[in-house]
Amino acid sequence: MRDADKSMYYIVSPQSFAYNPARINIGSIGYQNLAKNVIVSSLYEVFKTTDEVNDRFLWYWFKSDTFQKLIEQYQEGGVRLYFYYDKLCMCSISLPSVDEQRKIGAYLDHLDNLITLHQRKLDRLKQLKQGYLQQMFPRDGESVPRLRFANFHGKWEQRKLGAICKVNSGRDYKHLNEGNIPVYGTGGYMLSVDDKLSDVDGIGIGRKGTIDKPQYLKAPFWTVDTLFYMTSLPNNDLKFLFSLSQNIRWKRMDESTGVPSLSKTSIEKIACSFPCFEEQQKIGSFFEQMDEIITFQQTQLDKLKLLKKSYLQKMFT
Repeated sequence: MRDADKSMYYIVSPQSFAYNPARINIGSIGYQNLAKNVIVSSLYEVFKTTDEVNDRFLWYWFKSDTFQKLIEQYQEGGVRLYFYYDKLCMCSISLPSVDEQRKIGAYLDHLDNLITLHQRKLDRLKQLKQGYLQQMFPRDGESVPRLRFANFHGKWEQRKLGAICKVNSGRDYKHLNEGNIPVYGTGGYMLSVDDKLSDVDGIGIGRKGTIDKPQYLKAPFWTVDTLFYMTSLPNNDLKFLFSLSQNIRWKRMDESTGVPSLSKTSIEKIACSFPCFEEQQKIGSFFEQMDEIITFQQTQLDKLKLLKKSYLQKMFT
């Protein structure tokens, strides 16, 4: 690096903290844990701790609500707010013994590792499901899937969705009272009311806005006017239809030049391949089980994240 360039950067040695004082509200304080030096912009604040502070303990303190409140208290500026190192030094922190700091940091590291492992497992499950969705339904122009359950043979039949299901419109709910029947919009659950629009399970498909996120809706339920819901006609499996709906490229059916939109007619005209009812049931049940596993894994991950948030609130007050 030329001497003229060196003034534009700071050399950050291992076990150093660094942050951009102009972006502390949307970024974070980074920690240099590599074995070699790195460089950052000269706009950054770079610092190391004394022997009285455990770096991992401080790292998690920087992620706490307590520190965020201190940033709000001490940052300065007009259009853009800044949190310089001198302001950081004004922040008060309660420190236990170095040994206790080390144990707290190590425990939170362990929790972070668990969160990372659960996130990776969830990502792999979602990827596995996507792979099965691609393998267990025929490609465009084909009449049989590449992966199939035993004892099922023959070509799938090309049919339009209008012959398989009924497309129903959502309605306004504001005249209803509070109750225990869920109301769904394109973004999912909204609130609960005292009346139902459907007493059979359905599949929510966005009429406007988010049109490519099918939702399985357990009866009874109500949907708003921006969310269609499909109910299956006799001798068709709704859970299979839900799996199929996740393979449909809904955005190709968009009828608007502005906000993405679908119509009943455009949905009913979509042509798809369908197997016999028994094979539909088998496929629908398979993906239902996969969704249950994914939901369980997501719940476990959410619990760990809430646990970490709780510890950060209680340990750093």
